[in-house]
Amino acid sequence: MNLSSQITELLKSISQEEFQFSPEKISIELYKGNSFGHYSSSIPFEIARNIGKSPRDIAEIIINKIFEKKENSLIFEKIENINGFINFYLSDEHLLSILRDMLNNKTFGTGDKFKNKKVIVEYTDPNPFKQFHMGHFMTNALGESIFRLILSQGAVASNLCYSGDVGIHVAKTIFGLLNKIEKNEYSLEDFLNFTNKKTIEQLGESYVLGSSMYSEDSNKDKIQDLNNLIFTISQKLAKDEGIEIVNKYQYSDMFDFNNVEKIYDKGRNESIIYFKSIYSKLGSNFTELYFESTTGEFGSKYVNESPIFEESEGAIIWDGKKHNRNVQVLINSRGNPTYSAKEIGLNILKKIKYSPDISIICTAREQEFYFKDLIEIFKQLGFTQDTIHLPHGELRNKNGKMSSRTGDIVTMDDIINQIREEVLINFSSKKDQNFLESISEQIAISSLKYLILKNSTGTNIIYDPKSVSDLTGNTGAYLLYTFARASSVIKKAGVFSEANLKTLTDLSSHPIEKELLVKALIFNEAVSKAAVEYSPVILATYLYDFAKAFNHFYNEVKIIESENDLKNLRLFITLVSKEILEKGLNLLGMKPLENL
Repeated sequence: MNLSSQITELLKSISQEEFQFSPEKISIELYKGNSFGHYSSSIPFEIARNIGKSPRDIAEIIINKIFEKKENSLIFEKIENINGFINFYLSDEHLLSILRDMLNNKTFGTGDKFKNKKVIVEYTDPNPFKQFHMGHFMTNALGESIFRLILSQGAVASNLCYSGDVGIHVAKTIFGLLNKIEKNEYSLEDFLNFTNKKTIEQLGESYVLGSSMYSEDSNKDKIQDLNNLIFTISQKLAKDEGIEIVNKYQYSDMFDFNNVEKIYDKGRNESIIYFKSIYSKLGSNFTELYFESTTGEFGSKYVNESPIFEESEGAIIWDGKKHNRNVQVLINSRGNPTYSAKEIGLNILKKIKYSPDISIICTAREQEFYFKDLIEIFKQLGFTQDTIHLPHGELRNKNGKMSSRTGDIVTMDDIINQIREEVLINFSSKKDQNFLESISEQIAISSLKYLILKNSTGTNIIYDPKSVSDLTGNTGAYLLYTFARASSVIKKAGVFSEANLKTLTDLSSHPIEKELLVKALIFNEAVSKAAVEYSPVILATYLYDFAKAFNHFYNEVKIIESENDLKNLRLFITLVSKEILEKGLNLLGMKPLENL
């Protein structure tokens, strides 16, 4: 139990014993500066509203009651009554003792807010036959951090990725690619022998071409026909998973089955290889990958059997208007399962394998209203898990929505390469060029992740490649550099005697050190709060504030050059700071680099 939880229980007990009042919730404010205590509470005001006494008098009674127990005098140096607000100040000895235990027991960045809860987090969700764009990166940055935060709180957590390997986007891509083959840009045999890199490039180009051709009326029916054929081809994947095949698609006489199957298999397999290489770069190791080719069959069966859906103009729909929501088409008039039907199938598969208490889904904000409908459908179908949709905003430049050089999709690589160029400039004086080249991509990825996570979930984000990796502002690069600085000090110091800390328990003449130690104490509370509120910005804000405090400490005092007990204290503070920065960066999905 963290200290704020202990204070909460203490105040709750006194409220009941002294005032016969049981507050629903006791709010504990974390450290905001020495004037407000290390912890503070306004509980006397809530009690006052219910019993008719002044908050100041109630606060005085509470403080006296706390100090009746001798052990509390060892924990708190003083407790102030500021016009009814209670400010708690820890004793130096207790502060050092807690942090020493946390360091030795490796409990920094841990908690119990989701203890034994079964939680699944779904995120990233790129679609085969298309490139990995910035939207996927943003979903990954949010989802990976949420997953790690929840895992840190004792959850039995699994992270899932869900990809659309069937659908009109696949048909558009293959139609565009067939057009390229027809125009002799390359042969089918050439395509089947392309490297992964060239395959992905051609799929990207073919998707743009196919999307353009789809806008022409003469091609729409052809691409829809091709779509049906691809759905038929994909059913072998569901069969391989042991899933019952329930959908019967219209057979195509416009396209050669074998040729389309070869293109589909090649494109799908190469896309998965491409995505896995990106997941590795981003630090995502998914528990399981799901695909629409399997969820579509599951969802279709469920939709056809459920009484909450109805037929309308040859399609099967959910009439959301009856529930002040929107109409959702589950099976279209061509007999194809839509995204909604596939989501129902996915939800069933999640339930069968994981039986989650909480199911979190991270997507772009543009799907927010759709997921409100979907969550209502889940409730009507009797799914009992708490489904939470976490949306992210858009990455924009100063002039508005971004586009690539061709005006099409902005890929992750486009943005990462821009940032890499700035990293090589910003860090040029810090490291030799060859080493910097080798780590510049990881710095760029972490810098971009931090840009996303330091903003509130769902907000649009202004992107500037020059400032995102700046070493002096609120950036991921600044945090990485601060971690590397702390690591360097510890490396230079070698072994130090932590046992000697016991001889230095008075920090009154060391205000800079004490400030940093108090900030360190609330790290776990910031982590827990970020996890419970599904809000990485809480942790990002804490880490930036902590990094500033550490750099102030680093610049103002001598660490290795100090003598005896003071040297050990400052090395201990540096080691704690290194641990906090390392754990915090990891929880944000950023890779700490000791040698920077």
